[in-house]
Amino acid sequence: MRTVILIADVIPEFKNVSIDDKTLECIPNTYFTQIQQALLSFAPNVIHYNSPVDFMNNISKHKNDVVLSIWSGIGSKFRKSIVPAICEAYNICYVGADPYVHSISQDKYLTKIVCERYGLHSAKGILCENEDDLLKISELKFPIVVKPNFEGGSIGISEKSLHYTIDEAKKMIEHLLTRFKLPVLAEEYIEGYELSTSIIGTRSRIDICETTQLIINEVEYFYNQIYSYEPKVENPKCRSKKIATNLLSENIMNIFKKIFLTLGKTELLRIDGRLDKNGEYRLIELSPDAYLGKRGTTTLCAESVGYPYEKMLELLIKNAIEDYNKVG
Repeated sequence: MRTVILIADVIPEFKNVSIDDKTLECIPNTYFTQIQQALLSFAPNVIHYNSPVDFMNNISKHKNDVVLSIWSGIGSKFRKSIVPAICEAYNICYVGADPYVHSISQDKYLTKIVCERYGLHSAKGILCENEDDLLKISELKFPIVVKPNFEGGSIGISEKSLHYTIDEAKKMIEHLLTRFKLPVLAEEYIEGYELSTSIIGTRSRIDICETTQLIINEVEYFYNQIYSYEPKVENPKCRSKKIATNLLSENIMNIFKKIFLTLGKTELLRIDGRLDKNGEYRLIELSPDAYLGKRGTTTLCAESVGYPYEKMLELLIKNAIEDYNKVG
């Protein structure tokens, strides 16, 4: 096994979180410690860098190592592509999606367009880039969800992001445009079970493909709930997850698998969506940078099919090395 280079922008635990907080994808110390210790259970050494710049300053030492980036960056619409792009340029083995896949996934509106090609539908949405676009939201069926188009980790998404009137929605869109200085996505609200499917594999093989269901305050079917920063960060004890692979049809699961295998170098992809009582599935987003903590969706999916936490991480590392050896 190679030395693992872990790139993570470590911060203290989250405090005083708000809808304006841009740090929600940074790495709390508890998460960092979990993943570092797990990697040390099978890797000969784990070297941590806090940023791509730190990694670049030492890159000559790591031509034969494997890079695992959970670095979030702040503010950039292409930040998740930076570490993979560096590794591609220097021909260094790395875990996870290539820059192309990250670029598609970080752009929520583009994700909708790409997934439509595979028959995976999402809610009707409007991309708002300026004040002129605000007029278009009248085309949507209310209530609607308003969120930054290029963010993840519930950045810019609070319990107040669900709007029942045009005036309310316009005020939030204007606020987010001003705060994040990037386009805002307004989408029709989707009721249903919130499901996350985690896929782990290689370009030619799928090792794990399981689904979990999100439960908030013991509510399983959502009529007006959204997965905002409040249950995700402020009060995580109010939420839980359970395996729910059986809720999704064989057809939907096959679409998921086709997307994973067609995108190319991915190795890990989480697909989030909602399933209503009529069995209609609607995509929310793709996440090739899925959370890898012990309490995460992907970890639960892996454990359900016989991969404890450390073994799940080892599988990701081994798959990255296998892919590198085949392609490189």
